[in-house]
Amino acid sequence: MTMDRDFARRESVFSIPGMDSVVDGYGQQPGPIERRDQSFGFRVVPPSRDLDAAADLLLAQVAPGVPQRLVYQPDNPAAPYRYTTGVFRGYKHALTAPARGSTPHADFTVTWRINPAWTLRYSEVADIYHSDTVVFRADNSETFGSIGVTAITTTWQTFTVDARGTAGIDLPTLWDTGPTINITGPAGGASGMVVSNSSILIPDTAGTYQPMQFYLPFNLPTATDSCTLRFGAQAFSRNGIPFRPTKPDYQRGFFAVRAGVLNSCTIGPLGAASYTGGSIAIDWWRKFA
Repeated sequence: MTMDRDFARRESVFSIPGMDSVVDGYGQQPGPIERRDQSFGFRVVPPSRDLDAAADLLLAQVAPGVPQRLVYQPDNPAAPYRYTTGVFRGYKHALTAPARGSTPHADFTVTWRINPAWTLRYSEVADIYHSDTVVFRADNSETFGSIGVTAITTTWQTFTVDARGTAGIDLPTLWDTGPTINITGPAGGASGMVVSNSSILIPDTAGTYQPMQFYLPFNLPTATDSCTLRFGAQAFSRNGIPFRPTKPDYQRGFFAVRAGVLNSCTIGPLGAASYTGGSIAIDWWRKFA
């Protein structure tokens, strides 16, 4: 079997005739990921020497064009599988008919348009049990850990997002620009709150590098107040009521998890008063190019 791993980012190039040069419309920022066409090529030797049967079995799976889940098994046997969704784009098929002294076989190449990235099966806050020998209490009174949750115990509360890993196993190679953040009160200040990631620095309009950040125009004064920010879906709600956070104009997105590093983040109040005692939780995906 053969598999291509082509990867590219799109450029928006403008020509400058007088300078005999070109510039990228995205400046120093990376362009969006180009459309990804993933091809798989493999050879099948039918035991029955029936090449048409081999072709029919494959085409019955892919020809209808229904999106399918693709699974990639890394070389390292200790590495978890990686997943993406593929939309059927094309199919190439070459037959080598039986001849004296030769083995009949069929060469297939299937091309999918896939999601921009491969991911692990579960997000980073999923509780996963790797054993079937767990014994639970008879009264079902277990308390499960809250992965990714940080208690807000100080005015400016720091928290980390560990996006490190081992190459070939779980080292993400793309940033997650669409994490989900849940904030439970008490949290914020008289004029709202700010959440920032100092591991991602972005130049402002004056050229000074600032941490990536977004603002919430409200506080969460009690433990019954909460807000959910689903950046990937662009869906935001406070106590079930939709709203929209704000961000600096020079900043392309709202929030991201930088791949390959221990992200250093902060949540703090805006305005004079401040509330503590709540919590912040972030859910994100390890993404692979």
